[in-house]
Amino acid sequence: MLVELVKRVSHQLWRRIVKKERRCQRRQRRARERDLKYQEEQAALLQDPTFVAELERLELLEEEARQMEEEDAARRKEEWQLRDAALHSKFLREKRKRLLQKEQQEKQEALIKKEWEEKQKKEREEEEKKKEEQTALLQAATGSLGEKEGEELHNPEPPPGYTRWDITRQKGEPCPFFSKTGACRFGIQCSREHDYPESSQTLLLPNMYSHFGMEQLSFDGNDVDVALEYTDSETYEHFRDFFDDTLPEFQRCGNVIQFKVCCNTSSHLRGNVYVQYSKEEDALEARAVFNGRWYAGRQLTCLFVTIERWKSALCGLFWRQRCPKGGQCNFLHAYRNPGNAFWRADQDLLLTEYLRSSQTPKHFHRVRSQRNSKSRRRGSAKSTRRSRSSSDTRSSGSDDSSRRQSSMVKSKSRRSRSRSKRSRSSRSKRSRSRTKRKRSHSKRSRSRSKKLKVSSERSLSRSEKSTDVSHMALGKLSRSKSPSERSTNQLEDKSKRSKKS
Repeated sequence: MLVELVKRVSHQLWRRIVKKERRCQRRQRRARERDLKYQEEQAALLQDPTFVAELERLELLEEEARQMEEEDAARRKEEWQLRDAALHSKFLREKRKRLLQKEQQEKQEALIKKEWEEKQKKEREEEEKKKEEQTALLQAATGSLGEKEGEELHNPEPPPGYTRWDITRQKGEPCPFFSKTGACRFGIQCSREHDYPESSQTLLLPNMYSHFGMEQLSFDGNDVDVALEYTDSETYEHFRDFFDDTLPEFQRCGNVIQFKVCCNTSSHLRGNVYVQYSKEEDALEARAVFNGRWYAGRQLTCLFVTIERWKSALCGLFWRQRCPKGGQCNFLHAYRNPGNAFWRADQDLLLTEYLRSSQTPKHFHRVRSQRNSKSRRRGSAKSTRRSRSSSDTRSSGSDDSSRRQSSMVKSKSRRSRSRSKRSRSSRSKRSRSRTKRKRSHSKRSRSRSKKLKVSSERSLSRSEKSTDVSHMALGKLSRSKSPSERSTNQLEDKSKRSKKS
């Protein structure tokens, strides 16, 4: 047995071991038989001449394949060596080229550095010469100062050609917004001219007025939550307090004829205060008082500006709440003054006669328009009568010529009558519409006049200083002819010429 039993086992286990050994013996015997059979077949094939010839042929094929592989490998190696040599030569050429370029660059840098050093040396020498010349001039100018007793000491006079009057800068095109409002959103970077006068009746105090809502809207105008923090009535009450606090201070320096506070959100107009005096001397005094003064934690700066017309400076759509640009508008969005103070200055009506009269300027304009319309009607009637008289005088003459002339005159008179009728109807319609509008304005102005009586009485005492200017202006107005009088005079001249002819 192949397996040696050391201890006694059961019959069932013994039979299992015996069966396993038998199977192993049978497999070994079959393998030996198969090997013997294969050896016999091989010996028989080797004795066959065809099989031997086939084996020799296969060996030759294998030898040829091995030789071809060796030749191919040798060819590939030779090609690789050639490519390696070409790449090495290319690398050496590029290396030499880089070295040459580097040498040339170093030479150029050395030349540039040398030229720069020479230039710097020349500039230093020139600066030293200029300093020496300046020191020599200063010593020559200041050497004799203070030698004589009682001699006044002052800075030396500048050399000829360098005085303040000799050096003048050419003025460019004036900025339209600055000429109207006295401020420009571009500031000093504006491409156009900003001309600040040396003295003027109008003072500008930039960013004097401040409010929480105005400052917050300047950061984000589309933020809806900011409007919840305050209301329009609160902002206007804040402005009223500012108005009552600052206006008396400005009125101490002279007669104030205009006071405006801007509520724009743009930085160049936000919180700007405009104060206009009746005299330049009062404006100069106010600037001397308020320039550099502190108010509400801010230091004030006063600038002279020229505002010819307040109508062109103020935004007409702001009070109607129709301004499309909102707080970023370049025109003045001004608060309404309490009691509608200084409203005559808003309309550029600065004559003291309007302040003294009980009726408002709007009512005055209504009466004046009615008078003008009546004078126009009278002038048109006179012109029609004169045209008729001239047609009658021209009809005297020969019969044929008189008939022709009469027909022509009749046609002309008909045309003139039709034109006069049309002009009368159109003028009457216009005058009626104007009277209707001005009646409504007069009703409003009467209510305003009641409120302004107290303020007008106060301003009468201040307006006595400017009576001379008002009388001169009224004299000019009285001398100037109305358009109706001019038209009547022209018609009279034409009729005289026709009679002479």
